[in-house]
Amino acid sequence: MTLTILDMEFTGGRPRRDRIVELAMVRIVDGEIVDQFYSVINPGEEVRIKDFLFSLVQFDRPTLEAAPTFGELTEQIIDFSKDSILVGFNIRRQYALLRQECKRTDHKLNLKQIDLTHILNEKLPVEQAKSLTALCRFYAIPFNHQVANLLERCKAVAQIALKLLDDTVLPTNQRQLRSLSLATKFPPNLPPEKVEELPNATGIYYFLNHKGQIIYLGKSKAIRTRILSHFNTDLESAHKQKMKKDIYDIQYRITGSELIALLYESDEIKRFMPRYNRAQRRKKYRFGIYIEPNEAGYLCLKLDYLQLGKTPLVKFTSRWGSIQFLLNTAIRYGFSLELLGIQAFEKWFETSGFEEADFDLEEPMSVAAHNTCVEELIRFYSYPHPNMLIVEPGTHENEMAIILIEENQYKGYTYLAQDKAPQSENGQLSTFEKLTILPKVRKNLIPFRENPDVQGIIRRYLRKNEISTRIFTF
Repeated sequence: MTLTILDMEFTGGRPRRDRIVELAMVRIVDGEIVDQFYSVINPGEEVRIKDFLFSLVQFDRPTLEAAPTFGELTEQIIDFSKDSILVGFNIRRQYALLRQECKRTDHKLNLKQIDLTHILNEKLPVEQAKSLTALCRFYAIPFNHQVANLLERCKAVAQIALKLLDDTVLPTNQRQLRSLSLATKFPPNLPPEKVEELPNATGIYYFLNHKGQIIYLGKSKAIRTRILSHFNTDLESAHKQKMKKDIYDIQYRITGSELIALLYESDEIKRFMPRYNRAQRRKKYRFGIYIEPNEAGYLCLKLDYLQLGKTPLVKFTSRWGSIQFLLNTAIRYGFSLELLGIQAFEKWFETSGFEEADFDLEEPMSVAAHNTCVEELIRFYSYPHPNMLIVEPGTHENEMAIILIEENQYKGYTYLAQDKAPQSENGQLSTFEKLTILPKVRKNLIPFRENPDVQGIIRRYLRKNEISTRIFTF
């Protein structure tokens, strides 16, 4: 078994802009230290190095400026670590930087990693301090952090690794190796058994911090696989790396239905506003696009503030978002801007990125042609039926999920036994089903409020799954 102990110093700041300035590696083969690598690395003239960095390292600015660049050392570094497992503390962060530097020089690096932090948490008492100095003292390894350079620090980590990776932990077969390597990708504060218990079912999942607060939630048709993908894609994102450190627990809710998972995810994001969820957060809608006929019979699109008692075609949080919608609609359907209520054309051309040639500023199309296009637009932003039940798989094979749309509004969902779900073959509820199933659906309904995000989710889902989705109108 070949291990490469890795340690480094880097510029700090944003992960994608960080540059390695000092690198040390120690190679261990079958439990014996056989080789070592060390170099100060010049990050290049384009990288500004602050004086503060030199208070953390054992070299000065002239030494850094005279050092070789990473490009000059790349092949040597790759050869040194070839066919080995990278080992260290916070190894995912270091591996991300090493891969990033290799990528800049058109080289690829793909190595398994083992994070010693996970093994420390299993083998040492909770009260035992886990700093490098404390660990060296615990294992009686000579080390003085005040005078030690990076190579000496890396050698100390190598000695600790040999103590930790003894016969009871050191991987002796591929299964053990894969288990340790996989655990390295897990959040450092998350018990591994939490991941092992996850189902590969359709539903939503929650990441919780040390206070039990939801910091991220998502949906998936395979919860366990999706969560593992979160842990695998953190190498080049500071956002994902920080989120991983904040994860202390994982919870989930199985929905069976992908559509319900999408709707539940959207509602929960607005309810809890998790700090790492950027999309579908709570919004305040102030503007709407209304459709009103003019004296000539044209169905005009009118931008206005939201009004009680009037249902807009679409809602927006800002006036500019509404105007962008109207401009895009004018281009798509060839509408006259006058029929969309947009005046001062030149002003909008300057700020929207559109050009005057994109629009038809002459006479509008005929009333019939214009209204046909507006009706097509209305259908695009409406549910396929004003009153319908969408039937989806439930949480087990003898259950069905029912989503209720009534009077063009999403009302909520419920679950019914499979033999109690609609069975009509023509896509319409029979009179008997209207008298039996509809009251049961309304009685057991888990209610939800509709909003533009919900409307978009349902419309997109029905278009995407038009063939497989079962719809019953009433």
